[in-house]
Amino acid sequence: MAKLTARGRSNLQVEYITKKIAYCSDGVILANYGHGWTTYGQVKPGYTWQEAYKARLAAQAKRREERPCFAQYERLMKDWKLADRNRISMTFSMLGDDIDGVWSELNDMARLEISLEEIQELSQAREAMNREYARIQAAMGQSQRIEAERSAPAETPPPPPASFTLPDFLK
Repeated sequence: MAKLTARGRSNLQVEYITKKIAYCSDGVILANYGHGWTTYGQVKPGYTWQEAYKARLAAQAKRREERPCFAQYERLMKDWKLADRNRISMTFSMLGDDIDGVWSELNDMARLEISLEEIQELSQAREAMNREYARIQAAMGQSQRIEAERSAPAETPPPPPASFTLPDFLK
């Protein structure tokens, strides 16, 4: 378990939905998923820890700007402690749209006091975020496919599929 206070005199933190990243003055990057700090990585050679932190913040701001549904889901989740956000996210991943199941799991098993209305709001925001992400991925896939078609020579036919034969010891 890494200690944040042992990693230099100052650090800068970036908070995500299910983790915090700390850039320490000695170049070490730590992560906290709600259960303490662990070593996450090292700042790349040629960069300072302040530059790495600013680049991470800029990427995070760009993502929020480009994906408003993600930003809304993130705002709703940040009302909870980091460890609780991980429990909520994991429960939604396991149970999907089963609002009653999510409520039961979080209240009974995780002992989080969360209302059915809060779960409904989180579920709707998560679904909107997932649809938004799927649209972005589809658009990226389409643009990559178009680019590949433009760059590939038109007269080259695709290679024939390779035939597969069983090894002798399997016959």
